[in-house]
Amino acid sequence: MRTNQPITDVELDFSEEDILTSTTDLRGFITSASPAFIKLSGFTENELLGQPHNLVRHPDMPAEAYEWMWRTIESGCTWRGLVKNRSKNGDFYWVEANVSPMYSEGQVIGYRSIRFKPVRAEVEKVAALYADIKAGRIKDPFKEGKLFSMLSNIKLWQKFVALIVLAIAMFAVPTYFLLGGNIENKDFALKEKQGVHYTTETIKLMQLVVEHRGLNAMVIAGNSQETVRRDAKRNEVNEQIAHIATMDSHLSEFELTKAWQALAEKWRNLAASVNTLDAQANVARYGELIEQLHAFNRKVTDVSGLALDPETNTYYAQALAITLFPDLSEQLGLLRGVGSPILLRKTVTSAEAAYLRALVANTEETLEIVDENISKVGNMDAQLRSALLKASADAKQVLALTETEILQPEKSALSANEYFSTVTRAIQQNFALSAGFSKLLYAGLDERVARLDGTLYITLAVVSVFLLGFLALSWYIAMGVLRPVNAMIHAMTLFGRGEMPPNDAKNYGLEFNQLNEGIKAAVFSVQSLIADAVMLSNAAVDGQLSTRADATKHQGDFRTIVEGVNHTLEAVIGPLNVAAEYVDNISKGAIPAKITDNYNGDFNTIKNNLNNCIEAISSMVEEAAALEKAAIEGRLATRADASQYQGDFRK
Repeated sequence: MRTNQPITDVELDFSEEDILTSTTDLRGFITSASPAFIKLSGFTENELLGQPHNLVRHPDMPAEAYEWMWRTIESGCTWRGLVKNRSKNGDFYWVEANVSPMYSEGQVIGYRSIRFKPVRAEVEKVAALYADIKAGRIKDPFKEGKLFSMLSNIKLWQKFVALIVLAIAMFAVPTYFLLGGNIENKDFALKEKQGVHYTTETIKLMQLVVEHRGLNAMVIAGNSQETVRRDAKRNEVNEQIAHIATMDSHLSEFELTKAWQALAEKWRNLAASVNTLDAQANVARYGELIEQLHAFNRKVTDVSGLALDPETNTYYAQALAITLFPDLSEQLGLLRGVGSPILLRKTVTSAEAAYLRALVANTEETLEIVDENISKVGNMDAQLRSALLKASADAKQVLALTETEILQPEKSALSANEYFSTVTRAIQQNFALSAGFSKLLYAGLDERVARLDGTLYITLAVVSVFLLGFLALSWYIAMGVLRPVNAMIHAMTLFGRGEMPPNDAKNYGLEFNQLNEGIKAAVFSVQSLIADAVMLSNAAVDGQLSTRADATKHQGDFRTIVEGVNHTLEAVIGPLNVAAEYVDNISKGAIPAKITDNYNGDFNTIKNNLNNCIEAISSMVEEAAALEKAAIEGRLATRADASQYQGDFRK
C-alpha cells in the first residue's frame, strides 16, 4: 500500500457547500478533478491528472477500507465511506466519499467520486475504528459473512420463489397429515374387511366342526345310522380347511400361518381318532378344538384391527358376528352333545345334571350379552331383526327343553332325534346370524371406506383448488412486483448513466404507479434543465447574452441550479456589457471615466486593461491639445513625451 509522506497534525477545514469531485479510469488514475478538490489537495490540476487517486491517500487509512471500496464498486454498486486524505504539504482532511461506476453504452468506463464534508461525530467514530484496524485489534472488519453474502446476493424473484415454496410447505404439512390420516383410516378399514373375510370362513369351519361333533355323539350313543352323515360332514370340514389355507396364503401379512397350521393338524388328529372316543372324550376333544378356533378368531380380530374398530355399529357387529353368536352356538352344541345321549339312555347322572345346569346358566348369560350388544347396533334391517327374534326364541326353547326333558329323561316323551334336530336348528340360526352380522359388518366397513374415499377426494379437490388459487395469486403478486421493479431498475440505471428513459405508460398498480410517476417527474425535470441549457447555449452562440432561463419552472435543487446558471451569466455578462459600452464610447470619441467597480479574476484584468487604454487615450488627447496650444502660441520647439507611451501610441 502506498505511503505518502510527510504528514502533519494540521486538519484542513472546508465549507459544507464545497463539493469535491473527481473521476478516474478503471485502474484508478485521475481523469478529472473539480476546483474545490484541486484547491483542498494542494496539488495543481496538472499534478493530479493522470496520477493514481492514492496520491492523496493518508497513511492512517487501513488497506482493508480500500479493498472494501474496490470490491463494492467493481460489483457495480455505489460505495459510501469516510476517508482521511492527505494534502500536498502533509495536512489532512476528512471527507464523506461516494464512489460509483460510470457507464457508456452499458459498459463501465471508469469511476466517479463525489465527496462532502462529514459529520464530526462520524469522523471520531470512524477514526477510532481505523486506528483499531491499523493496530491489528480488529480483523477483517469489512468482510461479509458467508451467510450474509449469500443472502444479499439472492435476487428478488428468488425470494418470491422461496416464500411461495415455504407457503406451499406450510400448506402441505397439515394437508399431508390430514390426507395421511384419511388414508390410514381407509387402510385400517380395508384390513378390517380382510379380517371379516377370514373370520367368516373360520366360523363356517367352526359350524361344521360343531355339526360333526353332534353327529359323532349320536354315533357314540348307538345311532349308527348317523355314521354316513358324520363322514360326509368330515369331508366338508376338510374342504373348508383347504379353502382357509389358500386364503391364509393370500393374507400372509397377518402372520397367522403357523397358528392356522397347528389348528389344521389338531383337526386331522381328532378326525383320525373319532371312532375311539367315548361320549365324554367326544365333548372334551371337540370342545378343545372349538375353543382353539375361538382363540384363533380373536387373533384375527387383533391383527386385522377389528378388536379396535373405532365406530359403534361396526364394533358391536364384529363382537356379535365373531365372538358372541359363535359362543352361543358352541354352548347350544354342548347342550346337544350332552343332552342327546341322555335321551337315548333315559338316564342322567348327577355330574351330567350339574354340568347341564351350569351350561344352561352360561347360555342364559350369553343371551343377555347378545341382547345388550344388539341394542347398540343401529343399522340392522327388518329381516335381520326378525331372524334375531326367532333365534332368541329357539335358544330359549332349547334351554326350556333341557330343563324339562333332559334333566328328567325318565319322564320325557321327547326323542333324542327330536331334541337333536331342535338344537341343531337353533345352532344353525345362530351361525346364520353370525354370518348376517358379518355381512352387516362388511357393509359398514364398505360404507366407511366409501366415506373416507369421498372425504379424501373432496379434501384433494379443495386443497388443489386452494393451491391453484394460491399459486395464481402468488404469480399475480410476484409479477405485480417484479415487473415494475425491473422497469424501475432499468429506468433508474439509464437515468444514472445520463440517458433519459423512455416514457412508461403501463399500469403497475397504485404504489408502483406513484413510483413511476416520481421517475417520470424526475426525468421531466432533468429534460427541462437540458432544454434550458440548450436554449442558453444557442442564445450565447447567437450573441443573445441577455437571454435567461425561467427558474420558476423548476423546483427545489433544480431551481437552485437554474438560478445559479442565471447568476453566473449575470456575473459574466455584466462586465462584458460594461466593456462593450466603454469601447463603444471610445470609438465615438467620448473618453469615459475609469471603471471603479470591483471585479474578480479575468474580469478584473479586462477592467484594468480598459482603464489603461482610457488613461493612454486621455493622455494622448491631452498631449495633442498641449502641442496644438504651443503651435498657436508660436512655441514650435515644444514636443510630446513619447517615452510615456507604448507600441503604436509611441509611434
